[in-house]
Amino acid sequence: MMGEILKRTIFGAISGLFAWAICEPSAPKVFGDAGWERWELIFISLLSGLIGTGLGMYPGLSSGSVPKALRGAGVGAFLGLLFGNLGHGFGGSLVSAIAPHREVTGFLRIIALTPLGAAIGLAVGISTFEPKRILQGLYGGALGGLAGAALFDIIGPMTGSVILIARGQSTGEAGMFSRAAYTILVGGAIGLFIALIERMGQKAFVRQVLGRNEGKLFPVDLPETRIGKDEMAQIPIFGDPSVQRHHASIFKLSDAQYVLRAVQGQVIANGQPIQETPLAHGMQFLIGSNTFIFEMKQVAATQPAMVQQYAAPMPYLPEGPMAPVAYAPTSQPTVVFAPHQPGGWILVATDGPLAGNRFPIAAPTEVGRDLPVIPFASDGGVSRRHARLEPAPSGVAVQDLGSTNGTFVNGQRVQNALLAPGGQLKIGMTTFRLEGG
Repeated sequence: MMGEILKRTIFGAISGLFAWAICEPSAPKVFGDAGWERWELIFISLLSGLIGTGLGMYPGLSSGSVPKALRGAGVGAFLGLLFGNLGHGFGGSLVSAIAPHREVTGFLRIIALTPLGAAIGLAVGISTFEPKRILQGLYGGALGGLAGAALFDIIGPMTGSVILIARGQSTGEAGMFSRAAYTILVGGAIGLFIALIERMGQKAFVRQVLGRNEGKLFPVDLPETRIGKDEMAQIPIFGDPSVQRHHASIFKLSDAQYVLRAVQGQVIANGQPIQETPLAHGMQFLIGSNTFIFEMKQVAATQPAMVQQYAAPMPYLPEGPMAPVAYAPTSQPTVVFAPHQPGGWILVATDGPLAGNRFPIAAPTEVGRDLPVIPFASDGGVSRRHARLEPAPSGVAVQDLGSTNGTFVNGQRVQNALLAPGGQLKIGMTTFRLEGG
């Protein structure tokens, strides 16, 4: 989560720095000379256009969608250029109305430049083509413009003094480094605050735990969140031939109610094929070879997912004789299960090449492409010696043996974990559910 915010901040900062690097060589040497206003107009235009470009393309780049990135970059550049000049002009008019004959410093500079940031943020929000993002971009951009303007008057005098001393001058135009700092600050701050405000407004997420975008969080805050190989899908899935263009959708009924629906392809939710199912916090679903977990921010903050001692979160709790009989909230949440049936543990393959097969785990067992217990020979995602499975009173202890593609328990890549009854184990292309024998 914080990684996405940091990346957006860096994208904005680099975009602003590019504008400075392009414009600074042509900056007038004397502040206020005849060419100053024209140069300032070019500088503001390039700054707002490039920040709009960088932040507009970021969502597409982060999800691997080149068309979405190009569309966002084009719209962000055009609207950034247009709105940036309007915002700058509006800020200048405000300052002229408040203090027509005063130098623009301090609070007046904040008044002058905050509308510029708001205008750039508005352009970034519109470039997503999602109505909710427009206001988020506007608010985030305004806060970013304010922060950049406030820091400008702190950095400017310090760097300006150093430049004048180096030149042997007492006065003169010495804003080169302060302008560089401002472009970095305003671009980074706009990216930062847009990302923060977006994150604050999001109630639910889908976390991809296996697949091309492994580890990425996708917000689920639109009336319909589309999933599939469509480049414009909110949750895009690329490189999987079994995934359809519009494979599935998540519908938001309220801040606490979400529904997952299969549209053009098969969806496996907690080990079972579904056409439509309500989503709950921690619920796991699979589309092709991609695994996702649905998360709700409010539930996660107040009711941490129940996990075993090995910190493997459970997507759901089984019913029937294997249901949990007690839950003890401690510093390390623990689910206590009723004793397993005397027949031992069985791994039931719920999807993938081995779907429908049952594999008893009655003794410590190693599995992998070169090992006979579970026939993984044709699965290229399985290592030769992939994992060790050992039955225990409350489940099966799982140990990864240094596999290339990892071993997953309930959607989490693990080194050591306890697989509880009803829990899911994914090795290569196959997902297993643990049942009592």
